[in-house]
Amino acid sequence: VNSEIALALAAQLRAEGSEVWIDQRDIPPSVPWMSEIQRVIRESELVVVLESPSWLGSPACQIELNLARESRIPVVWVDPDLSTADQVALVLRAYRELPPWRAVVRDSARASAIWSGGGRRSALLMRGRPLAVMQAAIAEHPEEFSPTAVEFVRTSRQAASRRRTWRFFLGLIVPALMLTLTFTASLIAQVNERAQESVAG
Repeated sequence: VNSEIALALAAQLRAEGSEVWIDQRDIPPSVPWMSEIQRVIRESELVVVLESPSWLGSPACQIELNLARESRIPVVWVDPDLSTADQVALVLRAYRELPPWRAVVRDSARASAIWSGGGRRSALLMRGRPLAVMQAAIAEHPEEFSPTAVEFVRTSRQAASRRRTWRFFLGLIVPALMLTLTFTASLIAQVNERAQESVAG
């Protein structure tokens, strides 16, 4: 019964436009179960708990709750006896009340996981406005970001600084080089012209 309630709630939240992940349906068979649940919880903005006796008595569910708390992910408790409409209203209200930086925490968790899992390649680093937004959020709420996310943002910032330095030097070197080449070409032309005049004279 609780499974049916959870699936109905997830389906209705999706119909409302929410991105919902539920472990009964969304774990591919080839993926380790607990590692996938841990990844998803860390990358979530909100964890929904269907507060039933079976959930409260499940050791696996308690592990998931503890992980959400350790990761500082907000938890909303839902009474399974409520109607699906009331459950959806409760979850959506909790989601709307989240501060804007919660989405930044989610995005940094996802991006840093991709970077870490992808060999930490520079092509996977953040740049531009998204990087600036993450930097600002970490400065204001450093305790909300995982060590991997903080390292990801720091590495992205360092890479961006190197790019700016290279652009600055290239902005100086290329014009100077062009000026040198133009001056050299002009000098060579003058020497050739004088040589021709000497031969003609």
